[in-house]
Parts: sequence; structure tokens; C-alpha cells
Amino acid sequence: MQSHAVRAIVVIGVLLGTVALAGAASAQGLYIGGAYSWATTDIEDVNADLIDDNANGYKAFLGYEFPAILGIEAGYVEFGDYDVGEFEGFEGSRGQFNSNGWTAALTGRVPIGKLVTVYGKVGYFFWDSELDIEGDPGDVIGELSEDGQDPFYGAGLRLNFGRVSVLGEYERYDSSEDFNHDLFSLGVRFTF
Repeated sequence: MQSHAVRAIVVIGVLLGTVALAGAASAQGLYIGGAYSWATTDIEDVNADLIDDNANGYKAFLGYEFPAILGIEAGYVEFGDYDVGEFEGFEGSRGQFNSNGWTAALTGRVPIGKLVTVYGKVGYFFWDSELDIEGDPGDVIGELSEDGQDPFYGAGLRLNFGRVSVLGEYERYDSSEDFNHDLFSLGVRFTF
């Protein structure tokens, strides 16, 4: 847990330091958006191999930028489905892992001219995960479901075209003991 706190402090420090050098950023106000995402995952404490640790996901978000450098953002993230190979002790078994959740974050931004904005975020992720295990003929061996909350952080680059912005970003979701996700997203944001 200490490494999460150290990472969050470093991200906030870098954002504040960059802003101090760049000056105040103009706010866009209330916004809503969505993104197509490419996710990778590392599932811990499961005695099986991931057949593919990459999946397609998506996310939706709503936020507000205050007149200074900060903002707030809430969102929903779906990491997609991951196929899991044979489980230790269950011949011919296979499974599927899925996780999703809600986010709440503090954001910071630095405009680089009128067109480009660099931003970062740090917050909390309230997640649900599910692992379904099936045997060879399709019978259900078991289902494992868990939920929890953990910190996350990310950074991105936004191209501003009036009320519409195109963004690319990276986010890291670290569960303390269950899984880790890296999320690369390409999205669109609309400002009111």
C-alpha cells in the first residue's frame, strides 16, 4: 500500500511542479466523454495461465475543470474478457476473467498552446472481478467473485477543437492482491 501512496504523491508533485512553470491553465468546465481501450492484465493468485493477457475495453466519464489547474472526474471502466487456460488440478478446464468498476479522480492539466493539453489524474477505483471456471464438457466447476477499492493513476494528451476534444491516455490500476491492469485509451470528450 505504501508504494501506491508514493506513486500518487510523485504524480501530484510532478503535476504541480509543471503547472508552476507553465502558468494557470484555462478551464473547459463540465464535460462528458467515452473511450475505446486496450487493456492488459496480470492476475495474481490463480494457478492457471492466461491464454491472452490483452483485451478490448471501454470507458465513460464525466468531469469538471475548475478555473485553475485542477478538476474532478468520475467514470466507469470495463476491462474486457480474458481467456484463462487449464487450471492446476482440473484437467481440460478453462475459464474467463472479467473486471470492471467505477472511478473517482482528481485531475490536473497544463495547456501547451490552445490546441494541446497535457493532463494527469490520481484517484480511487471501486472494482468488481469475476473468474468463471468450466470443465471439459462445459460444466461449471466454480465461480470466483471479488470486489474492492484501490488507487489508480494516469496521464494523457488532449487535442482541443472548441467544445470537442480528442484524447489519448494511459492509466494504471493496481489491486493490492488480485490483479493489475494497464489501460491505453483513445477517446472523445464533449464540453458543455
